[in-house]
Amino acid sequence: LLLVGNLLFMLHVIPAPAEIVVNSTFYLFSANLLGMLIARYLEISARRDFYLEYRLSQEMQKVEQLNQQLEQRVIARTDELQQSNTQLSEKIAALKSSEFEKNKLELQLRQAYKMEAIGTLAGGIAHDFNNILASVLGYTELALDDVERGSRLSDHLQEVYIAGKRAR
Repeated sequence: LLLVGNLLFMLHVIPAPAEIVVNSTFYLFSANLLGMLIARYLEISARRDFYLEYRLSQEMQKVEQLNQQLEQRVIARTDELQQSNTQLSEKIAALKSSEFEKNKLELQLRQAYKMEAIGTLAGGIAHDFNNILASVLGYTELALDDVERGSRLSDHLQEVYIAGKRAR
């Protein structure tokens, strides 16, 4: 609009040669364009600065929140570590007091090993005795099959069989 006004003014109000009108119009157009570009650049810079300041304030708020959360986590972790330290101290005291109990249990274990050895020996003897009884019972049953029922020998063999079963 400014260019058109200037052009009309120079053509109708002040008679000027065409070369001066073109140069003047070009100068005015160039100055106007340069002014618009500078204004646009300043506007973009101001908007960018405003946006960056806004984003910076948001990030600073986030950092503050994160710092507060971190501080809370540090406090909580410190409490946990103090509790763990107390528990460890108690465990160490318990371990020291259980040393005597450990020695006592070792003595009991040695005694149990001795009893186990005696039990194994007794089990072996019982097994061998049971093997002998099995043969006595087996031969007694065979003899009972060969003898007449109700005879005196059958009664004696029956007594041997009953005693063998009790012994087994």
